[in-house]
Amino acid sequence: MSGAWYSVADGNWSAGTTWDRGVKPTSIGLVYITNTVTYDMLSKDVTCSTITISNTGILQFEQGVSTRVLIVEGNIDIQNTGKLLMEPNTGYVSILKIKCAVGGQYGIIVNNGGVFDVRGSSMAFWRTTLNQQADSGQNQIVTDDVTALEDISKWVKIIVQPAIQYNNIVTNPDTICFNGDPQLIVQGTNDLVVPTTKYLYYLWQTSTNHGINWSVPDTLGKEYDPPAGLLDPTWYRRVVISGRCIDFGGVDSIEVLPLLADNLISVSSDTICFGGDTDLATEAGPTGGLPSDYRYQWEYSITGLDGSWNPVAGETSAAYDPDASVSLAVGNHYYRRKVFSGEMDACRDSSNSVLRKVWPVLSGNTIAADQTIGYDSIPDLLTETATIGGGDGSGY
Repeated sequence: MSGAWYSVADGNWSAGTTWDRGVKPTSIGLVYITNTVTYDMLSKDVTCSTITISNTGILQFEQGVSTRVLIVEGNIDIQNTGKLLMEPNTGYVSILKIKCAVGGQYGIIVNNGGVFDVRGSSMAFWRTTLNQQADSGQNQIVTDDVTALEDISKWVKIIVQPAIQYNNIVTNPDTICFNGDPQLIVQGTNDLVVPTTKYLYYLWQTSTNHGINWSVPDTLGKEYDPPAGLLDPTWYRRVVISGRCIDFGGVDSIEVLPLLADNLISVSSDTICFGGDTDLATEAGPTGGLPSDYRYQWEYSITGLDGSWNPVAGETSAAYDPDASVSLAVGNHYYRRKVFSGEMDACRDSSNSVLRKVWPVLSGNTIAADQTIGYDSIPDLLTETATIGGGDGSGY
């Protein structure tokens, strides 16, 4: 009869009341012990396939009654405070044989607080510390208290791979404006070090809540190009898998700033005479971007067309008065203000443009010379003596 046997009560191995199936385990049975089970049999063939002792379970050999022999086809796995006890059996022999008949079986496996106790036997344990790169063997020892018999099993090789190093990722800049296109996320300063490139995989994940929750991973390459149109601050994580090692350390974030807005300028009048004041005025704003980081550049054009704008040297303040130092030349003058905010000018915005038309100063406004006339005489018609010029050339 095959399958699994689970202990349900303290008792002897041979007693059916000890097991959930009501009979003792067979040679191909998988045995799970979570109670105190006393081994009371003299076996000449395989007793069971594997034994797992866990969660305060105990498998102990019966004492001072007769020779006891337990033969296991595969592994004995002792974990989570489980115990296997082979105390001295005075006058008799207690024998534990583990065949490890199939590849990948290791004999006795003890972890997570498990105990393998063979007190009173003449034997030594060899142990390895699995925190360095090394190839190491593990031995299984079979012993008894009477004749000090010893059987050393075949060695088992354990390969410990070195840890993954420098799983660091960066993007430059790490700040963009709303609906922008992030830059490529690449390896940091030190190159990635992995134990093997034969089984090397990269998984990328995203989060919008500071890395508390991560998306389902996508299998991609060493670098990652986030899609354009990013609307919210986003965290990115690169998971590196190499051989049996895995590292979640590569995390980078991209800050998303709101669009710049309310970048408006105006003039009180769009026409002045030569030497007048432009009366440029900035309205409320700007808003958006990073409020603690606004930078300005005023630009000038004589046509207001795309491609015709040039920066006004030295004018990088929020406000600008073109007439502060010199009168404007006759003709059209267009102005606008550019605003920058965020790392590497992540957000940019150009204000509306305003026109300032400058007319020439009026000239030629002279009339005929003075006249002297008698009482009740009619004076000559007053006439201009020069052609009037300047202004817009009309409406004199």
